[in-house]
Amino acid sequence: MTSIVDARGHQCPLSLTQKALNTDDEGDLQIIVGNLDAMDKVCNLARNRSCHADVTMDSDDYYITITREEPGCTGSPRGSMVILFENDSMGPDVELGRILIRNYIHTLVHSEHLPHAMIFLNRGVFLTSEGSDVLDDLSWLDDRGTEILSCGTCLDYFHLKNDLRVGQATNMYTISETLAQADKTLTV
Repeated sequence: MTSIVDARGHQCPLSLTQKALNTDDEGDLQIIVGNLDAMDKVCNLARNRSCHADVTMDSDDYYITITREEPGCTGSPRGSMVILFENDSMGPDVELGRILIRNYIHTLVHSEHLPHAMIFLNRGVFLTSEGSDVLDDLSWLDDRGTEILSCGTCLDYFHLKNDLRVGQATNMYTISETLAQADKTLTV
């Protein structure tokens, strides 16, 4: 039996896909998305879980069939770790802390296990916005299925809503659900 998730127009198609993959349901999973970027991210998420994803297109919509019975396909993502960034630096010294946070994020790019999601709160939203030194690394992670989630309230507070350059603005509901579903959470 194939479960169908219509994620067209949804702000966070990856969270819908993750929720569906985390169920105990058997059979294939079909995700419907309305753009190429969302299709790429859902396929990368499937690959991160060692599942096979087959894509067909109808009009402007993409139908992604994820085969859960594939050998090696796991119910939880490789590296089902969520990293929470509460600041744009690491530690009490701001200048050194910005170097450390840049090095930490760059190291994640070369990690064997990519994080499931990265959440940016408070001053952490500066890392996902225009002028950040880590945009290339975050884009690389985003392209490979790591969810990059920035707090919309925080972006508004710092007047950065129009400066977001990687990932997506989200709400506290999605943030709390992502944290609750994580096998491991790290706070940086």
